[in-house]
Amino acid sequence: MKGTELFASLPDSQLATLAKVASERLVEEGAVISSQGDPAREVYVIREGEVSILQSRDGAEEELKVCGEGTCIGEVAVLGKVTRSASIVARGPTRLIVLEEEQLERLLEAQPEMSRALLTLLAKRMATQGGPLR
Repeated sequence: MKGTELFASLPDSQLATLAKVASERLVEEGAVISSQGDPAREVYVIREGEVSILQSRDGAEEELKVCGEGTCIGEVAVLGKVTRSASIVARGPTRLIVLEEEQLERLLEAQPEMSRALLTLLAKRMATQGGPLR
């Protein structure tokens, strides 16, 4: 987990705590991990593989982004308690670290370093990509 954008700055002790609460999920190529419009209940970190971030507009589907190893996905919707603004689809066999909403909230409350890491990640995305998805 140390090589992921969200957890890179966390000390080993906090990574160990995180490893106890997070789960891993292996998905096959083409699997829909989360669909646009669904309630956001999980945050994903790509451990291996790639996913496409797809958004439907006016009946057409647009690939907004391809995300690879180490990328954190879905945190904006979970933190904002909103529905997914895009779908997440595996581009090949993909291994994910999965944090449920309640687990993330408890970690952020108990570990200020994780809150800072998440704020830094979101700020960098806003500054360099014009928003959390782009």
